[in-house]
Amino acid sequence: MALIVLMLTSFIIGASGVAWWLNRRWQNEVAQAQQTLADALQQHQQEQAESKALRQQVADLRFQLTRCENDLKAHKNS
Repeated sequence: MALIVLMLTSFIIGASGVAWWLNRRWQNEVAQAQQTLADALQQHQQEQAESKALRQQVADLRFQLTRCENDLKAHKNS
């Protein structure tokens, strides 16, 4: 009977140790995933800001081009 209790106790202690180890490992994986997502979000926000700036630059250049074309047409008609 003592042998069965000893084996059961050993199993419980071993299972608890494995559960603790898996829990720590899972927490580390979650922390790494959160960091990866935070980095991806930051990169996405930077790229959105750059895209917005480039769209504004394109709009400005198109405006200048249209203005120059209109000035050229007006100069040719003079």
